[in-house]
Amino acid sequence: MQKLRNRLSDVPDGWHYVVEATGERVYGFTFRLLVENVEFHMNINELDVPYDLSDIIEADICQRVPECLLKGNS
Repeated sequence: MQKLRNRLSDVPDGWHYVVEATGERVYGFTFRLLVENVEFHMNINELDVPYDLSDIIEADICQRVPECLLKGNS
């Protein structure tokens, strides 16, 4: 699974994730806040929150950012 080089830096198009079950795009000002917001959204919609939610969100973000922002790439 790909990882971000730095979760504290901004990413192109900002921190967001689409919750597949609801189709809702959830935003956060930081990676940590994004994960918290997605977890909150899933809870209020009575969805199961996976134990590895932050890894799932990070993998999704890695699919849309330039390779230079990923660990192991220059």
